[in-house]
Order: sequence, then structure tokens, then C-alpha cells
Amino acid sequence: MSAGTAALETAADPSGSNLQALRRLRLRWAFTALIYAGALAGGYWLLRDAWQPSRAGGWLLWAGLAALVELAILWGSLRHNHPPDSPILRAGFGYGTALTLLCGLLLALVAGFLFAPRPPGWLAWMPALLYTVARLVDYIDGYVARITQY
Repeated sequence: MSAGTAALETAADPSGSNLQALRRLRLRWAFTALIYAGALAGGYWLLRDAWQPSRAGGWLLWAGLAALVELAILWGSLRHNHPPDSPILRAGFGYGTALTLLCGLLLALVAGFLFAPRPPGWLAWMPALLYTVARLVDYIDGYVARITQY
């Protein structure tokens, strides 16, 4: 047990429910990482068939790096998954957080196109489509978090 986890357990919640909640959050993080990995694999598969395999590999590199950064930030923020007025951790992600994670995934997929030449045909619209959907999701995630209070 790390010092941060021990402090989280004893200072904020002597009963240990914070430690249990943190374990459940870590499982949810792993599930989120699997979803990100699946989206990256699906994107690579799509691009490999519609574009050159080397271009798809470059896309996967940059999109994967962006996703790793996002997942690392999420991992480091799990201990802050509590209401502002309570030190008790919530054991899951709310709908607002789920939408924010979706937005992050979409932006990671866009990041794969940053250093690539313009894709051919219909694929040239993919970065704009992904970015537009990410902006729309970002527009509503805070509202959803407020109305669900989670």
C-alpha cells in the first residue's frame, strides 16, 4: 500500500470504504483502458485497409500516445473522485465523467492525424467528424454532471 493510499484510507475514511472505492475505481480505469485500446485497434484496422499500412501505424503511434497520457491523468486523478463537500470516494464514474472520457477518446483519435499527410477520399473528413463529435460531447458533459450530481 502506498503512502497516498494509506493516507486516503485513514484520514478521510477510517472505515476503509475509500480503499474499497479506490479499488473499484481502478477496475473501472482498466475497463476504460480496454475501451480505449479497442477503439485504437479498430481505428488502426480501418485505416490500414483504407490508407497505407505505414500511415495507419503512424496514426496508431500518435493516437496511442495521446490515449496513454489521458489514461495516466485519469489514474492519477482517481483519488479525487468525491463530491466537493465530502472526503468519501465514489466507487464509479458518473455520466458526466463517462462523457468526458468519451470526449478524450475522440480527441486521442484526432491526435493520430496531426502529423500525417491528408488521408485519401472520405477518410479526409474523419478528423473533422471526430473533432466535431468531441466538441458536442464536451458541450453537454458538464450539464449532465450537474443534473445527475455525480
